[in-house]
Amino acid sequence: MVEGLADLSGVVAVADPQDKAELYAGMGLRLTYRPEKREVEARIKPDLHSMCQRLVSEGGLEPPCP
Repeated sequence: MVEGLADLSGVVAVADPQDKAELYAGMGLRLTYRPEKREVEARIKPDLHSMCQRLVSEGGLEPPCP
């Protein structure tokens, strides 16, 4: 799994800037620059509604007929 993440980070590093922006926005990444401290704060706040996929069975809740 760690090797897969390393490969993914390499792909993102050379990706088109627009693609990176869409990826980071989808992750909920926000950057805040603090010039007085010369630092950048990075926070990720994922949107749980877009991350979760709900599955619904085709059957009802009643027990099966004998």
